[in-house]
Amino acid sequence: MDPIRAGRVAVALASAAVLLTACATQEADGPVIEAPRTADAAVHPHWSGCRAVGFARDRTDGPPAAGNVPATFRPTTVVWCATSEQLLRHVGTAPNRALERHSRDVRAVLGYLALPSLTFGPGAQAVCPAAGIAPTWLFLLDADGRWVVPKLPTDPCGAPRSRAGGRAAPWTTLSYTDRVLCTFRPSGDGLRCR
Repeated sequence: MDPIRAGRVAVALASAAVLLTACATQEADGPVIEAPRTADAAVHPHWSGCRAVGFARDRTDGPPAAGNVPATFRPTTVVWCATSEQLLRHVGTAPNRALERHSRDVRAVLGYLALPSLTFGPGAQAVCPAAGIAPTWLFLLDADGRWVVPKLPTDPCGAPRSRAGGRAAPWTTLSYTDRVLCTFRPSGDGLRCR
């Protein structure tokens, strides 16, 4: 199988796995309601890159505090700090790399961010999966280089909310310009980004 076709097959299989996982995130006997709106995100003065905000240094803590996109903030760029392993680009063939991904296609992401978060209503008896939820390192930049950490709308179990029809999260389907930040190498206490 040629490399392009193999890549497409890998992406299709990964998308199916994400879809199945998204469909199986919760079970509830009772109402699911919209959660109260949270505070607006802080607007930071100058974007210095994924590593400057902590990505690939200690990926377990997650990104800085998130909030709703302020009404006065006009995003022009989506930045997604991700690993090549997350993207399934080089499955089994290349080392895992940290990437800084930039896209000017903000419309679909803003539409997704406008969805409300959901919570279990009074009297609901719910079962959520025991698996942890990995943080999504997603940022919005404006034309002046200022940035915010948008709060992703969540399902009642705290996972990023699925879109109608089970489509993939919009930031995963954008066209990006990628910059390799580093390659993860084995270290005495795990993997280090070098």
